[in-house]
Amino acid sequence: MPTSHAARGQHSLRRENIFALTLCCLVALLPLAFFVAFVQTLVFTLLSMIYISEVSHGPHEHTHGGEHSEFTGEAITTAHV
Repeated sequence: MPTSHAARGQHSLRRENIFALTLCCLVALLPLAFFVAFVQTLVFTLLSMIYISEVSHGPHEHTHGGEHSEFTGEAITTAHV
């Protein structure tokens, strides 16, 4: 069954509409994709900096002679009056 010119025109019009809709969605989502990429880069960089700073220094020795908590090992601060 041969197709008429009107049917072919409607078919190509639908393709053009689908293409235009797809292009509009891509253009609308592109700023969101750039924002997500920026946030991921920022978080990865900060976490890497924290990790490198933690592993590059040796354990901190307390020389102030104060008391330390039995549970956490942290220095206990007292007010000097």
